[in-house]
Amino acid sequence: LPLLYLVQFFCGLSPLHRNTGCDGPVAGAAHDLPTVAWCYVSAIVALGATVLGRAAFGFEVSDMAQFVAWTALGLVVATWKVRLPGMMATISVGFVVTLFAIAELPFSQTVVITALVGAVQALWRPGQQPSSMKSIFSIFCLVLSTAGAFCVVRSGVLPAGMAQSLPVMLALATGVLYLLNSLLISAAICLSARKPLTSIWQECYFWSFPYYLAGACASGVMVVTSRAAGWIPSVLVLPLVGMLYVSYRLHVGKAVRSEEHTSELQSHHD
Repeated sequence: LPLLYLVQFFCGLSPLHRNTGCDGPVAGAAHDLPTVAWCYVSAIVALGATVLGRAAFGFEVSDMAQFVAWTALGLVVATWKVRLPGMMATISVGFVVTLFAIAELPFSQTVVITALVGAVQALWRPGQQPSSMKSIFSIFCLVLSTAGAFCVVRSGVLPAGMAQSLPVMLALATGVLYLLNSLLISAAICLSARKPLTSIWQECYFWSFPYYLAGACASGVMVVTSRAAGWIPSVLVLPLVGMLYVSYRLHVGKAVRSEEHTSELQSHHD
């Protein structure tokens, strides 16, 4: 079903409207933010720092080689970015490693890997130089989203049958990760730009949903491989993630070029 949705999504690409309001809520200095937006961003950063601090103080590793390997893999794929239509922001493949960590690794390792992946995603060759507040905010949004997804699928709140089903667990983890991260950032944009939350979320994050679905499939292959043959062979699934990245980048690039061509024709016609 995710793959069918991905095909439908690509075939149904429609003319795009560039939305610069999705570039981020805290691109400027802190004093440029409205008071309510500043308070919200500060609260998210404080909460995210608390979660990361708890993970760091309770950090434990039973297999250091595995942790280092998956951390290195996450840092590499975090540099594989795709610019989404209608906005200057990018999304990386790093969330695939985050989903694997949610399914297979302890909470402390999952949060630490996610924070490192988020830092690379925010700081590695950005389209425009981000402010320190924007980078920190985006990192802790990802940390909180990962912690929320981990708690939903690994804290024992799910019925035994659902918790033991890999497709169900990955589907829930993907949905929670996607919704929390997109809503946390959309809320900051909403408070900063004083625009409706539903409009911001739909304009800025609709395009990333099929990317998450396809990434969940790649993560599922990694988990199955790890459980059947060990974590070392599961790292070899990286080429599959690379194909996901290249495919999505090509299709999105085609859509953006189509939009630019349409805009040029309209300007000539006017």
